[in-house]
Amino acid sequence: MEPQARARGLLLSNEKIFVLAGGHCGDGPLADVWLGSRGPAGTRWTEVKQQSLPLDTPFWPLKNRMDYAGCLLGDFLFVFGGISLDGEAIAVLNDLWCLDLRSGIWRCITEEAPCSERSSHVAVGVPPLLDRDGATVSSGDKGCIVIHGGECLNRQM
Repeated sequence: MEPQARARGLLLSNEKIFVLAGGHCGDGPLADVWLGSRGPAGTRWTEVKQQSLPLDTPFWPLKNRMDYAGCLLGDFLFVFGGISLDGEAIAVLNDLWCLDLRSGIWRCITEEAPCSERSSHVAVGVPPLLDRDGATVSSGDKGCIVIHGGECLNRQM
């Protein structure tokens, strides 16, 4: 099985995998997440079975959301901001979500990030700094997410 074609989604990679997430197709917004890997036979896709925390509250951070940014850090997909298209209300978001790609569990890191809400921005995950032996330079360094640009309603960032 392969993911359907889409616009305005995320396609991200790290040294092990690539991730295709969300976007829009002719039928409307998509909230799916796919892992891709390359091998001798070509690209192999696997859909991530998503859950949310708490487990009895189904919420998909990519559903009815567009123009968000995302990045990978290790086995985690982070999604920040964008525009919520929930019903007739349109809101610019500044929440940060994390999907554990191994378990498929979404977790809200914050509903109000310290930076301003935005859409149509870019993000990159910066892994922790390593020394020559592959050990982290600073204990507790898990990397960071850099967010740049975008728009907030009628204001460019």
